[in-house]
Amino acid sequence: MENESQLKHTLISAALSVAFVVSLALFAFPVPIFRYMVASFSMFLILATFYNVYRFQSLKRDSLWSVCLIMLFYGSFGTLFFLAPNHFLQYVFLGFSLIAVYLQQRIAVNIGENILASRVILTSAAFFLVISASANFYFKLPGIVYLAIVFIFCSGLSRAAYEYTPLPSITKFINALVVGLLTAEMFWALSFLPFHYSVLGLLGFCVFYFIWQLDYAYIFQTLTAKRVAFTSILLLTTILIVLAFTPWKIIS
Repeated sequence: MENESQLKHTLISAALSVAFVVSLALFAFPVPIFRYMVASFSMFLILATFYNVYRFQSLKRDSLWSVCLIMLFYGSFGTLFFLAPNHFLQYVFLGFSLIAVYLQQRIAVNIGENILASRVILTSAAFFLVISASANFYFKLPGIVYLAIVFIFCSGLSRAAYEYTPLPSITKFINALVVGLLTAEMFWALSFLPFHYSVLGLLGFCVFYFIWQLDYAYIFQTLTAKRVAFTSILLLTTILIVLAFTPWKIIS
């Protein structure tokens, strides 16, 4: 019975990965129709949500935050497709996402630290690229709106990632809110830099992951001076490499 259930989940995971690609590609070629693309992708998100809720409940696992985590990944990762500047890169993204979505859905119920970290990395990296592009090119909304989006998203992602940590629920919420608040403040500061949105997105991701990593270590009482130093050096090295290869421009 267990093998049969695993086979069923594997097949559904493969079907969802194909549905992910189809929902994005269906109205993207040869000329993208944005409103239809949004509608078809939204239908995929609804379908994936229902299946993941069913999957977690059938395994007698708490489903709310666990499903939120995988759906945040789908939402952030899927919107990267809209940033691809040409058909070639869109095809490359669809090919990569076919594998990435299948693997993430296949291990959706797993709670290993490395699996959790990979999901947080992919989700947050995609989100910061999309939010930076939106703020700089696509949707000229007031800055406070984007700060609120960053705060809510990072708080929600952190809270979902903390679901299986040995802490009371209120403590998880407080830690997640702190991560969201600090990240939103740093995102606001980064928005003044005269860089391309891809660079701002990468810097925003680095800052978030640095804050989240330290908070995650604090939760498990593994936050030591050596770990802080290593994480800080890794962050600064990444930022310096990015800045070294980034052309500067004057904001007019």
